[in-house]
Amino acid sequence: MIAVFIVMMFAGCDKHWGDKHRDDMIWDFVNWDVVLIVDSPRGNLLDPATEGNILDNDIIVEYKGKTYRMNEEMTRANPPVWEGLRIGKYYGYQGDDGTSALSFGEFGTSTKGFHNETFIIGWGDGTHSAVMFDLYITWAWNERKDYNEPTVHKRIWIDGKLKSEDSLVAVIAK
Repeated sequence: MIAVFIVMMFAGCDKHWGDKHRDDMIWDFVNWDVVLIVDSPRGNLLDPATEGNILDNDIIVEYKGKTYRMNEEMTRANPPVWEGLRIGKYYGYQGDDGTSALSFGEFGTSTKGFHNETFIIGWGDGTHSAVMFDLYITWAWNERKDYNEPTVHKRIWIDGKLKSEDSLVAVIAK
């Protein structure tokens, strides 16, 4: 009975199944936040344990004519919704188990994407930082696989200085 089932299962299969359905392939992309870690000689200024932290400052972001103030702590969920400006734990910075970071977004990933997007952070102490980023997709033909494959481009600049060419995470020195 099992042998009959296996034969029936593979009898309808075409070894080039993917070739027949390449136009139907659906790609799912992550929504991204811009993540900023604020470093100083005293330590991470977004960490409550750091003396002289900036958690009580009125930190704001100005983006596309709107002002964003702090929201609740960042969650680990990945909903495609705008969550604004928030402080929470970022996992993956230098292999640690959660670094306090400022997050702004989420920004969706698409071919049109975001090119040279800029927002200004007001640190609540009279200083500002300009954050510019790119987040977009390009498609390239993969001859070996015989279809187009996406590449997600992520770059971030702080005050005109390139900080990363492959992520939207940056360290700001204050």
